[in-house]
Formats: sequence, structure tokens, C-alpha cells
Amino acid sequence: MSAFDSITNLLQPTVLESFKGGLTPVTCKIWTGTDEGDFDDVELDGLYPFDTLETLKTMIATSQNNDEKFMPKFTFVGFEKDGFLEPLDYVGLKQEPLIASIQNDFRFPNFH
Repeated sequence: MSAFDSITNLLQPTVLESFKGGLTPVTCKIWTGTDEGDFDDVELDGLYPFDTLETLKTMIATSQNNDEKFMPKFTFVGFEKDGFLEPLDYVGLKQEPLIASIQNDFRFPNFH
């Protein structure tokens, strides 16, 4: 492998399917205007189970050609619940962390 190939692999990494954990591409509705029906569907592939909301917002901005209207800092990401949009920013995990992964982690004092 040449130095150029190594640099190319660093700058343009490929998706590691083994890390995806069976996660399928995420389809998002992107609001593009002022009317309620101005939505585009965008499919985001390459998400991993450990990705953050910031990663999702960055992928949305990238899918919109980095248009300034889609800056991650100002992008609302939510899901529909009971007829309302709930912000994803304040949704926590609904299941306990795996005890096997945290039993020796001192950040979780209840599992020692």
C-alpha cells in the first residue's frame, strides 16, 4: 500500500458493517419551506449505534449540501408522539445499560 492509498483511506473511510449492529438506514423528513407539506424524505446510511445526535444533525446538513439553513447547531430533530413533535435532544435511553459492560466501570457506582 502506497502512502497515497493510506492518506486516501484516512480521508475517505469506508463504512464498517460489523460495527453497525444490524442498524438499517434512517429515513428523515426534512422540512424545506414554510408550508406544512414542504417535506423531503432523505435516507441516511452509515449511522452506527454509538453515533450521537450531533452526528445525525451533521449528516442531515451534508445531505442538504451544507446549506446554511441546516446548520447542525440550529437543526431541530424530533419524532412524532401523540400528534406532537418531541425533540430528540431530551430523550434518554429507555433501557438499563448492560451490566456486563459497566460492572467494572466506576462511573456506575450502583453496579459494583
